Amino acid sequence: MRILFANIVYPTPMNPQIVGGAEVSVKALAETFASMGHAVAVIRGHEADLPDTFEIVNGVEVHSFNIRNFYWPFDRTPRGKLKKFLWHFVDNLGLAPEGVDRVFDEFRPDVVHTNNIIGLSWGVWRKAHQRNIPIMHVLRDYYLSCGRSSRFKHNAICQTTCRECKIATYKRSAMTKLVQGVSGNSLATLHIHLQEGLFSNARVRTNIANIAVPREIEKIPSETLRFGFIGRASVEKGLEFLATSYGATRYDCHLVIAGEAREGVRSELQALSGKPIKFLGFVPPESFYSQVDVVVVPSLWAEPLPRAVLEAYSYGLPVLGSDRGGIPEAIGNAGGGWLFDPSKIDSLTALMDMLCADPLLLDHASTKAKERAADFSKEKIVAQHFAALKELVGHEGSSR
Repeated sequence: MRILFANIVYPTPMNPQIVGGAEVSVKALAETFASMGHAVAVIRGHEADLPDTFEIVNGVEVHSFNIRNFYWPFDRTPRGKLKKFLWHFVDNLGLAPEGVDRVFDEFRPDVVHTNNIIGLSWGVWRKAHQRNIPIMHVLRDYYLSCGRSSRFKHNAICQTTCRECKIATYKRSAMTKLVQGVSGNSLATLHIHLQEGLFSNARVRTNIANIAVPREIEKIPSETLRFGFIGRASVEKGLEFLATSYGATRYDCHLVIAGEAREGVRSELQALSGKPIKFLGFVPPESFYSQVDVVVVPSLWAEPLPRAVLEAYSYGLPVLGSDRGGIPEAIGNAGGGWLFDPSKIDSLTALMDMLCADPLLLDHASTKAKERAADFSKEKIVAQHFAALKELVGHEGSSR
């Protein structure tokens, strides 16, 4: 099969940027398909000051193009409402990067597998539709119905799409009708999109999680229980809630945070906790996981499928996760983790105190975490994606 992936970010030696878990998942998927003998190419975007590039990395053709919009959306530069409005206005026009036509015509894919297309725009779907090539879209956030991609506003989950976001996404949400197959990386995420009326023409609708390869690490010993968080420090991620909960614990424990380097954020979290916090900054995942005993995912938004849960399990680490979005699905009910309600201020603190009081609970949970990690193995996840693509291509082949 000839598979063309599209994801706004895709790390390679020429441009190793990683902004979230989506590109890690897409890279693992693309490279595994290539190793199986499939022809695989990727379309990604880049900042305006970088040249368009072409690389072959681990058997995958990677085509990088400048997006046709006012700014690169992942440079962490604050923008006012007007600039954001204009950016979304242009994005809704569906202007795929120049050069995408050439990739379609030269690579000639059997199927297009789109993921996070913010910046690339729904124009990628239009290019495939014009050539009668079936499209499988994987939902990894809420970009298609929310201007913030999070469905989270005023410290609360959005139960419906507000007027502001309907305007910001008016065209890209409507153009989901061009897509023949849709997969949510969690059932919760898929259901939200379908309930909003998106992907009305999708014949294939499924739920496929992300890949998490089992790993072995040499743990750095500690006499004190260590809770850890890895990720960005945005409001919806719940870091403030975590710092406050940690500060209220009755036992001697430590908090380790990786992925946040801004001094102002660190000072604020330190003040909220009133206890020492170890900040690692941006470090390789294995460096973080070797220094913690329990991973905490305190998301306040309906996070589709946090990679931190899957990675923690792959290292045999238990998880404390909020009961929102796809987190309960990821943690599962086999005993590898515990859920808490972030609307209750003491819910996470109670779990942290419970584990501090009885560390033997972690031994059982660690075993179950390792067992649960098998559900996210490369073999299982790739097989599920291939089955969906095969079904999709079969559907479309019979209708041509």
